[in-house]
Amino acid sequence: RGYLQRAAVARARIDVADGQRAANVAQDFLLQLLPIDAQRMIRWRRISESAAAQCGRATLPAISEPKTFRDIIDQRQDAYGILCAVDPQNPLLDQIVPERGRHSSVLLLIGPEGDFAPEEVALANARGFHSASLGRMVLRSDTAAVAALSILQHALI
Repeated sequence: RGYLQRAAVARARIDVADGQRAANVAQDFLLQLLPIDAQRMIRWRRISESAAAQCGRATLPAISEPKTFRDIIDQRQDAYGILCAVDPQNPLLDQIVPERGRHSSVLLLIGPEGDFAPEEVALANARGFHSASLGRMVLRSDTAAVAALSILQHALI
């Protein structure tokens, strides 16, 4: 079971990434955004339904109400936590993927435009998250989410 936590990004791009993400491995999608209106949540759920139908998924990813970064970190439970950050010192994501069957779920954190704040990285690492890189290129947040999920899907399925 995969969980994708994506930070706030420009509104114009978030709908595209949500649809692409639904066609991938994430079972649940958590948004870290400022409070949003009900119409936007309805729109994201429709996009998710459409993308899931297009790729033949049997289950629909859940899109939860927005949560703060700290709430997501604190509620990780037994999920294998991965924080994708732009840091050349971080190992590549495919090098830190958990062994199959060792964890029942993965919680993947994708940073906002401009990356996570150093305090956020420190907090996540202190709570057991593994920092990872998606390579030397800096990707847009929406592209990073799809790329990271594809890497995890390839490694775990």
